[in-house]
Amino acid sequence: MDPNAQAVPMPPEPLPAPEPPPHPPEAGAIVPQAAPNAPVGLNKAQARQDLIFNMVFLGLAIIGVAVVFSLLKYWTRRQTEDCDTSSLSSFREMYESGELTEEEYEQIRNKMAAKLKGKLGIKPGAATLPKPGVGRTESEPPPESAS
Repeated sequence: MDPNAQAVPMPPEPLPAPEPPPHPPEAGAIVPQAAPNAPVGLNKAQARQDLIFNMVFLGLAIIGVAVVFSLLKYWTRRQTEDCDTSSLSSFREMYESGELTEEEYEQIRNKMAAKLKGKLGIKPGAATLPKPGVGRTESEPPPESAS
């Protein structure tokens, strides 16, 4: 060999071709693949516990939402009922102080009575509300009950 001759580098050996899978998937078949951050070594018992925990948590969340909605419904219903009784007494005070005429007060009272009867399921005209100031006075004793 010539000492002045340069060594010619040999080309690297080509990498072997990857082996095909033992059974190629059929056309349109879904091939399962691991998620990039999937836990390694998750066994069936752990997966079952996780599923049960998630189902219990979801069930409790649904029950909690249902309780909140029922409480809101109850609260709003009470607010409207309180509003009806307080507004009737405020209209009565307005009538007694002279801000409403008797005709206006009767119209309001009849409308509110019909609305209340509808809520309670009472037939219209079954009973009427007493007029303010009509009836017994405070000095009169209450009527005796028939026993």
